[in-house]
Amino acid sequence: MRASQRIRKDHRQLTDTEQDLFNDALRQARGPQEYKELVDSHKDMSHRHHGTMPRMPSESIQRFLPWHRAYGLKFEDLLRTVHPAVTVPYWD
Repeated sequence: MRASQRIRKDHRQLTDTEQDLFNDALRQARGPQEYKELVDSHKDMSHRHHGTMPRMPSESIQRFLPWHRAYGLKFEDLLRTVHPAVTVPYWD
């Protein structure tokens, strides 16, 4: 598999090596400022990306999935700066 590919697996299907790479990338990525900024952007409710939460305007529902899709890609890109073949597994 080329590092540029993004083939996601169910978390239960990851090999021990894939789990170790993911966990190592997460540990290493947690140190840089980019990780803190990414976390802070998710906590910031001013952009109203959590439309399903109480007191959020109904138009925010349209933002929920696209915003989180972009957020997930940024998170994965950050992990891939540590290990280029890492992808975020999914939980079904």
